Amino acid sequence: LEENPGFASVIYNIIKRRIVENALTSKLLFPDLTTAFKEELSKIPAISAKLPAGAEFDLTDKTHFLFSGKVEIEPPDSAPLSIEACGAFDARGVLGIVSEIGEPDGPRARVLEESVAVTVPHEFLRDIQDRSDTMRNVWNGICGQRLGQIKRRTSSTDVAV
Repeated sequence: LEENPGFASVIYNIIKRRIVENALTSKLLFPDLTTAFKEELSKIPAISAKLPAGAEFDLTDKTHFLFSGKVEIEPPDSAPLSIEACGAFDARGVLGIVSEIGEPDGPRARVLEESVAVTVPHEFLRDIQDRSDTMRNVWNGICGQRLGQIKRRTSSTDVAV
């Protein structure tokens, strides 16, 4: 690959595309995406990126699905919360949750260890939630899980103080 950077670039782009496809076809995150969003997956505004330690994910208008790495969010009125992923997509690795019951994660996530994530605009997530009751229920559930996690974290911090 070092001898042929063009070939390396092609391979890297294939890997990034497959990571995006894996996130968007996750039955845990998007159980009926093809029903709710009838266009091809390649038309969905999603990208994959790797961020180094010290970088930040913007959560103000984007949701990030952590594939690998470790980040820290700062929910409003709560202690910081670390989130990790080890090569799989699930609800625990969502950063910048958006649902009809809230956006609990705060404005940014600080990357603690090199991280790979798939990013989609909040506008897209709101659109698919508006198109599908199943998607709305899934995302309300993800939001509820995070709110519970934040509440437990805040309660344990209060007890420790």
